[in-house]
Amino acid sequence: MSKGKEVSATHDTLFRGSMENVDIARDFFVAHLGEGVLKRVRLNTLKLESSTFIDEAHKELRSDILYSATVDDRIGYLYLVVEHQSTPDKLMAFRLLSYVCRVWQRHLDQRKDTPDQLPAVLPLVMYNGTASPYPYSTHFLDCFASPELIREFLFEQFRLIDLTVMPDEEMPSHKKAAFMEWLEKHIRERDILGALEKLDADIVGEIKDLNNGSYFRFAIKYLLDKSEAVDIDKAVKLLKNKVPDREDDIMTIAQAFEQRGIEKGMKKNALEVARNLLKMGLRDEDVAKATKLPVSEIVSLH
Repeated sequence: MSKGKEVSATHDTLFRGSMENVDIARDFFVAHLGEGVLKRVRLNTLKLESSTFIDEAHKELRSDILYSATVDDRIGYLYLVVEHQSTPDKLMAFRLLSYVCRVWQRHLDQRKDTPDQLPAVLPLVMYNGTASPYPYSTHFLDCFASPELIREFLFEQFRLIDLTVMPDEEMPSHKKAAFMEWLEKHIRERDILGALEKLDADIVGEIKDLNNGSYFRFAIKYLLDKSEAVDIDKAVKLLKNKVPDREDDIMTIAQAFEQRGIEKGMKKNALEVARNLLKMGLRDEDVAKATKLPVSEIVSLH
């Protein structure tokens, strides 16, 4: 073992040997959480949690310890990370957030009742490196080249595109993104022919030549595939009226779906025959030959 690893192990031993003692941990948190926070944390409920959230690549550089406690009359966590390396990590604020996210995920994984809120996790970092004082920002946003942009998109209300309330009439202004939005909005409808009839032709027109027509074919296949209750013939007629110069593509896709429907029907019939033959006492291999179905599929019918 290298000298660096020995030093790291020694630091880790001291850290864990101390902070796993609940009396030491309680006094540590009293000293460092701050008066306002201490009023909201019941330190007499401290409980050591046997988990680590440091990834393998950084386990020799830092250690962590997690305590649960009552915070604001609910379960919460006090999370301490100690840096063993002599050179501080400029992205420590990012590393810390990633560890805290793992604490939240552990909490969700362990709960049977699927909580609808995340618990308070109060992280602290202990540093004793060679540079003094600690030379880097402790603010997560300072890890970014554009902190104000990240604040707006990640730490304020997240940007929600709620298709359920977006009028179809607004979509054409979204140009090449409009047909995707229209599909996402209407695809769950039992029969989307009514919406397809009202669909602005400009929405489809925007994507009919995209990637030499490959995206158009992809989107139409998706429409016909996911809208299982849709009448293929009526949908094809409506689509041909919207984009007459893509009639060949539409017909090719429709024929493929019709063929698939025929094959599905044939397989359904073959399975029904197979079940009847099995009831008559025929062997799996003989039933497979008679129906041209795989033996594995016949076995699954038992």
